Amino acid sequence: MSAEHAHLPPGVEVVATLPEAGALIPAEAEARTIRVTLAPGDPGAPPHRHPGPVFGYVTQGEILFELEGKQPRVLKAGDALFEPGGDVIHYQGANNLADAQSQLVVTMFAPPGTPVLTVVGKEELAERRHLRYPQMNQADHRGNADVRGITTLESLREHLQWAIELEHATLPPYLTALYSLDPNRNAQAVELLSSVFVEEMIHLALAANLLNAVGGRPRIDTPQMLAPYPRPVPHADPAMELSLLPFGKEALAMFMRLEQPAHPGDPGESDNYETIGQFYDAIESGLRRLCAELGEEKVFVGDPARQVTAGPFGHTGGKLSPVTDLARITRSAARSAPRRKRSTRRTARYWSSWSTRSTASPRCSRCRCGPCTRSKRTRGR
Repeated sequence: MSAEHAHLPPGVEVVATLPEAGALIPAEAEARTIRVTLAPGDPGAPPHRHPGPVFGYVTQGEILFELEGKQPRVLKAGDALFEPGGDVIHYQGANNLADAQSQLVVTMFAPPGTPVLTVVGKEELAERRHLRYPQMNQADHRGNADVRGITTLESLREHLQWAIELEHATLPPYLTALYSLDPNRNAQAVELLSSVFVEEMIHLALAANLLNAVGGRPRIDTPQMLAPYPRPVPHADPAMELSLLPFGKEALAMFMRLEQPAHPGDPGESDNYETIGQFYDAIESGLRRLCAELGEEKVFVGDPARQVTAGPFGHTGGKLSPVTDLARITRSAARSAPRRKRSTRRTARYWSSWSTRSTASPRCSRCRCGPCTRSKRTRGR
């Protein structure tokens, strides 16, 4: 024990000391004590900055911690952490445990009225790529927050729950646009928007079937499912936002951004994804990896009685099929898994036709299912 700490009473311990910390604290800063609790496998916030220095320690579990230019490290309960804030990017603050909660408590010194964190956009991440720890750039050339992918059953189950939250989040915007239309004056648009809504419900139920199949428990009553609008698309690029809008150009622009196809060759993204197709590609890759490593019998451990089967449904010929093995998923994916393959030219025609209030039809471009290929529609995803 150092001399300056020798006078401390029993049970009191100086966990860490930061020399010359005063020089890093902004003028007239306020001190904020913040507790961060991360669920099992939670990747934490996407790459971001803080308005001032942050000083704290891990109180429970393990945190995967990465700052710009620094090697990622795992902090365990009792370990201290520091980041200078300001221009430095905080890349990762993830729960390193797939089966237990982790928690940290920090004190942040920041000017009054400033946000706790500001997410860094993908363009800036690309520009500053050279400042990131070299091995991390090799592992993640796109600058994503989650470089580990889906490597455990718990992570797979978590991402399938995210898929349920994603599909659920799209329902109110589509319903709002639908209910803003007069069915007597816009019968075709009402019919087609109704089919898109039903197909989104099918996507949600399919994700729940798959989660049940791998031993998970779908949850539809969590706070994340009830976030107010406008809101970001769950776990996506923060630029993707959902709002409740009447049918019109602004609503169509939102839907087109939501249904935007991935570029050819874009990799799967398990978090902070740019397109929904990339998110589902990451889930598929993780599922196939786990089946190859563990064997299907150790992945598909769910009770078959929990599979929901139904259909065909109104407004669409879609139906729900049971999921019990990889072969069934592969066959189902050919009909129902989200994808993005709409060409730029087709998207332009789609926008133009609705902008001029023509008789062209909106399309559900996320699913591969036959129901989405109606007599006056072309498959777009």
